[in-house]
Amino acid sequence: MSQGERIRFTTYDKHLGVRSGDLGTVLHIGRGNSIRAQDKNTARIGQ
Repeated sequence: MSQGERIRFTTYDKHLGVRSGDLGTVLHIGRGNSIRAQDKNTARIGQ
């Protein structure tokens, strides 16, 4: 996985605000493999 790559969320997570099947784009991969992504509605997801 790398920055700019398109991803599909496979589980629902109310805390993150994503549903199974949502698409996003990887914005940043940090320490401990934490990922910051942006979904189709331009909301930022992750830490």
